Amino acid sequence: MSPTIRDVAHSDVPAPCYFPKALAKTVVDEGVELSEAIDAFAGGRGIRDAQGAWGVLSRNLITRQDAFRVAVISAFAPFFNREIFSNAERKAGA
Repeated sequence: MSPTIRDVAHSDVPAPCYFPKALAKTVVDEGVELSEAIDAFAGGRGIRDAQGAWGVLSRNLITRQDAFRVAVISAFAPFFNREIFSNAERKAGA
């Protein structure tokens, strides 16, 4: 299972993509919404509606659209590729 933002905030577990620990702690520990936290972190305003958090963190190498596209594809991957996910689950349970 991949590390979550909570794992990043509370350990030295490497995440599948870098998320600054201070930002993760603000969101997880203080319960600040990511849109508010990224505005404060980056010193901007309305980042959620502009380039998004990943746009800020990657200097726009990853756009909001890219981030959403990958998130949706990742969420549906087990349905698009049932065979490989079924095999992986069987192997993990063996």
